[in-house]
Amino acid sequence: MKRILLPLVLLSVGLRAHGADLYVDAAAASGGDGSQAAPFATIKAAVDAANLLSGDPTTVHVASGTYAITSASDFATVSVPDLTIAAADPSQKPVVALDANLSVAANNPVVFTVPTGSDHFEVDNIAFTYSYAGSKNVAGNSFGQSGKLFSLAAADCIIDGCEFVQTGMTGKDWGDGGLVFTTDRGKAARLVVRNCRFDHVGAGSFQPIKLPNDA
Repeated sequence: MKRILLPLVLLSVGLRAHGADLYVDAAAASGGDGSQAAPFATIKAAVDAANLLSGDPTTVHVASGTYAITSASDFATVSVPDLTIAAADPSQKPVVALDANLSVAANNPVVFTVPTGSDHFEVDNIAFTYSYAGSKNVAGNSFGQSGKLFSLAAADCIIDGCEFVQTGMTGKDWGDGGLVFTTDRGKAARLVVRNCRFDHVGAGSFQPIKLPNDA
């Protein structure tokens, strides 16, 4: 009887290698090492730790809770080639809450920057909130314009199962507001936004996603 042996390499086609796992819990004590037993207290701390790793993909598992973004010291720049930030429990989305005056204080902040050189960046099942009581005259405060969530130049970028809730803007119409994905002059080869929810509560118009003209 003739036997046919298939090369094992075929079994790995399309699979990404599994690398390091880091853990974050807003209720954790400071000084954690990113393990399940001693998680980091902030997402930025986990990203900074991931940047020191190399090789296989890294996943940051974020526990439910509220993660406040109050100043530029909370912003994260990704330099690891392959990073995923995901809810530890997809049924209980962690909340990344942008401070009401963040846009004014930080001068055009970008919460997550993924520069050229990264191969894959992904955010799964995270909720982002921004609340502001005022009008566009103050600084155009919103996820967009004066405050962007993502500046992406990785070859492959995926935003999956996330929620974006913006409340409060009153007064003038703000068609340029909303969530802005800046793609660093189109350097992101692929940007996928799927299974996401966008909510706006307040006066004026709402433009959930605004890509630059050269994206």
